Formats: sequence, C-alpha cells, structure tokens
Amino acid sequence: MTAVSDKEWTDYIGGKSAAGSRKITLQVPDALLTALKLSTTNDDISLPAMTVNGDVLLSSQGGSIVFEKLNVQNTISLTSKNGDITGSLVGSYDDYAISCDSKKGESNLPSSKESGTKTLTAANNNGDIHIEFINE
Repeated sequence: MTAVSDKEWTDYIGGKSAAGSRKITLQVPDALLTALKLSTTNDDISLPAMTVNGDVLLSSQGGSIVFEKLNVQNTISLTSKNGDITGSLVGSYDDYAISCDSKKGESNLPSSKESGTKTLTAANNNGDIHIEFINE
C-alpha cells in the first residue's frame, strides 16, 4: 500500500465519503505471510481463515476484531476498545500462554496462563472477549 496525499478542500471540513468507499481489502497468499499487523479506528477488523508463520498484532479503536480459524505460529496480540474480540484459533488451549485483560466486558479466557509454546495476549475495554480453540 502507498499513501496518497492529493487531498481536496472537502477532505478538511469533516465530511466523510460513503462507507463503501472507505473499506480496504487486502489479499496476501498464506505462504508469503510471515507477520501481520493491522490497526484501525472506528471500524472492524475481520480476518478469514488463514495461517501466519510468525506474529499477528491486531488493534481496533471503536470497532470489533473478528477472525476464524486463525493459525498463528508464534504470538497473537489482540487489542480493542469499544468493540468485541471474537474468533477461533487453530490449536488447543494448552498450546497458548495467555494474558487477558477485559475491562467493562466479559471474557472466556483466564487473566493469566503461563504454560504454552505460543503466546496469546488479549486486551479489551468496553467489549467482550470470546475466543475458541479448534483442532484442525
């Protein structure tokens, strides 16, 4: 991706383009994905089933994080404010060392679990955390 800085005068007075015009879709073959870092404000992050050969860092301010069948080889870090964190991770609960901080919301994860070869960190304020572990 490259940033474009050819703004019009209407870009500075608070008007927003239609929601369909603001959506970014990125397609990367799984085999090439060694790390994934996504951050957004006032919108959701949604990931399909995928494998990442390294670390995943997802952060959303004012939106939810949703994923399914996410297979991460090392570390997954999820941070959300004013949205939910929901999804499924490939592997068992015992594969992950877990750190979870949920303020003003519910979580199905323990606040701390030390054993595991992979790391899962989840932090949320004003939203719920619900992550399932599935074996593939």
